[in-house]
Amino acid sequence: MTEYRKIILNTLQKVDVITTAQAYDLCRKKEKEVPKSTVGRRLHTMEKEGLIERVGHGCYRLRRNKLFDHTITQEMKRIGKILNDAFPLVSWCVWTSDILQSLTRHIPAERFILLDVEYDSREAVHLKLLEVLKNVYLSEVYEKVKGTIPENKPPVIIRNFVSQVPVVKKESIRVPTLEKMLVDFALDDVFNFLQGAEIATVYETAFSRYAINQNRMLRYADRRTSRDRIEKLITNAK
Repeated sequence: MTEYRKIILNTLQKVDVITTAQAYDLCRKKEKEVPKSTVGRRLHTMEKEGLIERVGHGCYRLRRNKLFDHTITQEMKRIGKILNDAFPLVSWCVWTSDILQSLTRHIPAERFILLDVEYDSREAVHLKLLEVLKNVYLSEVYEKVKGTIPENKPPVIIRNFVSQVPVVKKESIRVPTLEKMLVDFALDDVFNFLQGAEIATVYETAFSRYAINQNRMLRYADRRTSRDRIEKLITNAK
């Protein structure tokens, strides 16, 4: 383990939170000429490695819960390849309702794949996917016909990709962060089966098991003009 990691981690064994400025002062004791930007990059690297977690602007603590990790299904890989090949400049992310199985008491009866795409590209993506896949629907159409869709193949639901949405890449597939999914669980019609105690359970389970960046989550909630509602769910879950 490098010297700066030891210094920061040893300090965090004694205090709950360390700021970027405090980390800079600590690193300067060993490296007098170290730039502030280098210390910032080091903290970012430690965060990505899962050693520490951000708890506010320029504030870090030892990571308490594990990072959420998507399972990339064959369905997601197939859709991702089509999007990467045919629409390399379009913003998108893909995920499945299977994620809920580890967060709820009751396994949802419905199974579906969600594909969030830039609004102006939704029609083109829809037509392209229909060339190779069945059961592909724009979200507004899905809500009208979902009762008639065969259960043996999960539908692909194309929705609007909100700008500045938190997304990560895994195996060349763009997937949403847990923070985005938690907000969507609470707000989207497709998850309207998560009501009352169920959505509360989802939040409680997520916050007890995984590291969650609340600032990122609330920024996304702001983009969806639902900050107050999400803040209340977060407060009740902790």
